[in-house]
Amino acid sequence: MIAELAPSALDYLEKVRMKNGKKDVILNFHISVDYLQVQVWLANLARYKISGIGPTQNAIVMASAERDPNINLLEQVGQLLVLKRSLVKYPLIIHASVWINDFSPYLGLGKYFVVEVPQILQEINATSMSSDIKVLADRINGAERIIHKMEDNLRKGEWDLVVEDSRKFWELFREDVKGKIKDLITNSTGISQDYAGKFTQALDNLHEYASSLHHSTEKNKDGGPKVISNVYTGGKEDAFLVFLMAVSIYNLLSSKLSKIFRPNSGEVKWS
Repeated sequence: MIAELAPSALDYLEKVRMKNGKKDVILNFHISVDYLQVQVWLANLARYKISGIGPTQNAIVMASAERDPNINLLEQVGQLLVLKRSLVKYPLIIHASVWINDFSPYLGLGKYFVVEVPQILQEINATSMSSDIKVLADRINGAERIIHKMEDNLRKGEWDLVVEDSRKFWELFREDVKGKIKDLITNSTGISQDYAGKFTQALDNLHEYASSLHHSTEKNKDGGPKVISNVYTGGKEDAFLVFLMAVSIYNLLSSKLSKIFRPNSGEVKWS
């Protein structure tokens, strides 16, 4: 049996799965089976001893054979063929770990981006780069690790963790490296520092937006002291937004730093 799932059906399936406490996929199959039943049975048969052929030998004949020598082994009741319908209910549970690892990649769920990591950043000789470039390169490499973690949580449907990780991503490119990012943008594009500053301001805005999606609330636990907990007020679409932006920012910064680096001379062009 094969069931084709449209993208809209897969999206609905993921939404229902997220409402399950264990994030399992629960499928309930309702199968209707139509078949034709033949209304013919063997006739009323009985065993009779036949004299002269042995004490242990018997013959099976119709009970009415003594009255009617024309033996008919089949009996028909009503119509010869009758349409029947049988309903079958079959529940199937696909555990979250199996769904994520064995189903999602092949259904196109949770595998949204192939993050290109420029190998040049890993080939730069730390001893030949300036301290400014080394700090920025280290931040970019750290951002790569965070992106992979965000992607993993995105596949699991942990939207709040994706947004929480994005806050750590934006924090890598805040106050102490703003000047270095402006220099990188200016040297690679030729735009002014003022316009490059609009880019770093956008990073701050993204950090503030991600932070606003987690609200600290105080609750009394069993009549005891108040407990502060973070409540996620965003949704799936917010997790996708911050992930997409993080991947784009990472690719932009790493690509620009790669273009400035001169692999043949082992130097970095940083005017």
